[in-house]
Amino acid sequence: MPGAVISEDGLRTTDPRYIRLERACFEGLLLTVLTYGALLMIIIQIFQVLWLRPKRGRIFYGIIMYSVYTFFLATFAVAGRAKYAETMYVENRKVPGGYIAYYKDSMDRWENVLDKVCLVLMPWILDLLMIYRLYILWNYNRWILGVPVVTHLGRMATSIPFIILTAKPDDPYWGPQTRVFKMANFSLFVAANLMFTTLIAVRLYTLREKVEHVLGKLQSVPYTSMSTIFVESGALLTLWSIVHLALFVLREPVAEVFQQPLIYLNAITRLLIVLRMAQNRAWCRDIITASATGILDWQVSSSHSIPLHDTQNNQPQLDKIKNLPRKYREDDSP
Repeated sequence: MPGAVISEDGLRTTDPRYIRLERACFEGLLLTVLTYGALLMIIIQIFQVLWLRPKRGRIFYGIIMYSVYTFFLATFAVAGRAKYAETMYVENRKVPGGYIAYYKDSMDRWENVLDKVCLVLMPWILDLLMIYRLYILWNYNRWILGVPVVTHLGRMATSIPFIILTAKPDDPYWGPQTRVFKMANFSLFVAANLMFTTLIAVRLYTLREKVEHVLGKLQSVPYTSMSTIFVESGALLTLWSIVHLALFVLREPVAEVFQQPLIYLNAITRLLIVLRMAQNRAWCRDIITASATGILDWQVSSSHSIPLHDTQNNQPQLDKIKNLPRKYREDDSP
């Protein structure tokens, strides 16, 4: 076809599939901005909770450092993405070959490099939270960390060539290996998250009855509900990444919609756990120990419990209890 530019995937700019790929890139950008907004709201909630927290120890300052690290890298990444999108969709919209051709010719622009480097570095620290949570939830059994830690280190190692490829896309040694390193890096990413989700979800599900026995049905609701297991295990990210991997292998254009907001979704799933930790609603060492021994210390019980009585007006609390599902009520009243 005269005047048509052919991409490295063998697609002409006039092919419908090429147009779908450009549309998917734009839709992925919009979804990225939305996920960054959600991430920002969660970080604000975390700092609101921390501001009112009377006890400030290592966990308190660890949460601050973790949240600040995530905020700055996510902000630099989305700023670089926005600036690069402006140059691509506005300043160079008439480049022969379309937006994808411009992207391949300008991958080494500082905006794109800033975006990619920040997105590569974010999971290095983000996923350390899941390793820490595994260590806590499995009652300090180090053997459970073996494969997840090795997988995480492998992903860090394969991400270094990816950074080099971003800064030097025309490098004669690394250039031809771009897809290989990208596939290896993302496969390790999916494998690590699948292990995190499976090990944590199985552990929390098996502890449900023990926690209900120690805390009671009502007090154990924040720890035993399916929504809690879904959040604590990072299941949303795992499902999202599996769908993206399948689409990427099949070379479907819609894979871009899942790929661009992926790391922001990674940050969101981790920060939701951090928010629960800041609120004293996450699974902790005391709850795990109580589940194993069947004995709950009074201080732990009082700090991780739901208030049942209000000396000023206890009717709202009683109404909330009545609205709970029957299996969570201590009595058998309908």
